[in-house]
Amino acid sequence: MSLTTRLSLIDSLKNKGGEAAWARFFRTYSTVLVGFARRQGCDEHSALDVLQETLMVVLRRMDTFEYDAERGRFLNWLLTITANKVREAKRRAKLDRMISLDAQEGESKPLAETLTDAGRDAVENLEADWRQTLIEEALRQILCDPRTDAESVMVFRAVALENESAAAVAARHGMTANNVYQIKNRLLNRVRSIVAQLENGALPQDND
Repeated sequence: MSLTTRLSLIDSLKNKGGEAAWARFFRTYSTVLVGFARRQGCDEHSALDVLQETLMVVLRRMDTFEYDAERGRFLNWLLTITANKVREAKRRAKLDRMISLDAQEGESKPLAETLTDAGRDAVENLEADWRQTLIEEALRQILCDPRTDAESVMVFRAVALENESAAAVAARHGMTANNVYQIKNRLLNRVRSIVAQLENGALPQDND
């Protein structure tokens, strides 16, 4: 997918490009947003609230969003919105009261500036959790893709996710250790590609 094609998605969303573009956006980012919220300590109900509220902010604010590939601005912008909605959800759970969706908390500012009550370590932990959530979403897409060879999935799970030795996996599947490394590297490259697309606001389903 070319950079022009990738940017066409953001342009489509910015110009309120219709239900199809937003449906693709939701299919890709909903699991990321819910997974990040759960990783931050939200229960399932609160995580779904975070998803809904984040999407509402994106919908309202997308027309003013300016893409900057070098700064990874889409990723930073989406993370900032989501982190703020996580904080609101956790406050609601603690205080048992609703906070208006219109109470924006500096969503156009860098993440560190919005978390005035958190230190640099806390911000870095949030960013690390966000990155890990993107990786898990990429893995989910690859491992659930029917086009991914079943044996390759088993090999990848064993050597990359369960930390088995390449020699042991190779012996079990009747292949060489080099074959195992090739499968691992091939799927890792797909993971990196999907994560890059997510970071840049590009959807793997966007083939327009």
